[in-house]
Amino acid sequence: GVNWISGTAPRGAVQARVRVRYRHAGAPARVEPGPAGGARVVFDDPVPAVAPGQAAVFERDAEVLGGGWIAEALP
Repeated sequence: GVNWISGTAPRGAVQARVRVRYRHAGAPARVEPGPAGGARVVFDDPVPAVAPGQAAVFERDAEVLGGGWIAEALP
C-alpha cells in the first residue's frame, strides 16, 4: 500500500522524483495511483537495482507526496 501525505491518492497520474534507495538521488517518473491503495511507478529512464522490499518515496520539489514498499520490479 501507498501512504499519501495528503491522506488521499491523487485522481490521476502525477509527475514526481522517485527515490528507491536510502542514498538514491531520485529519478523522474510518473506515479499512477492504483486500486486497493497501490501505485505504479513508471520511470522516464531505466533505474538500476530496483527490488521488492525496498521503499519508494515520491517527491515534487521539496514536498514529499507519499511512498510505500516496492512489491515487484518490472523490466
